[in-house]
Amino acid sequence: MIRKRKADNATKIFYNLEQLKKICAEWQTRLKLQDWTIDVKLVRYYEDIEGLAGQIEWWEHTREAVIRLLDPHDIPEPPRHGTASTDLETVLVHELLHLHFACCTNAKAHPPDSPSRIMIEQSINAITMGLINLKRESNN
Repeated sequence: MIRKRKADNATKIFYNLEQLKKICAEWQTRLKLQDWTIDVKLVRYYEDIEGLAGQIEWWEHTREAVIRLLDPHDIPEPPRHGTASTDLETVLVHELLHLHFACCTNAKAHPPDSPSRIMIEQSINAITMGLINLKRESNN
């Protein structure tokens, strides 16, 4: 089962990976990323996604990407401070937004701890939360 939080903090259950892929396709449309081929996968903690809730790898020249989301079974419920989010929709949107910032997130030009990379991550986080909140408010 894949859990995602709704605006009222209730838990909605995704029963299979196909439902997660459907949500990914919906967000690709919302974010105007239909020209990308995106594969979304659930991975276990031992599959090395560096302790993150999600991770994206992309290839600009072919417009392809792979998003790996941490299986919710590997995330403590409720999450402890500093642990991965159980809200996979939020993590998914965050990772998708990286595609719009692809030109700015080159690891060589912007190492993970550099001020520019931190600013990009903060921007992506703010945009993600704004989009998720708007979607969930409109569904209520």
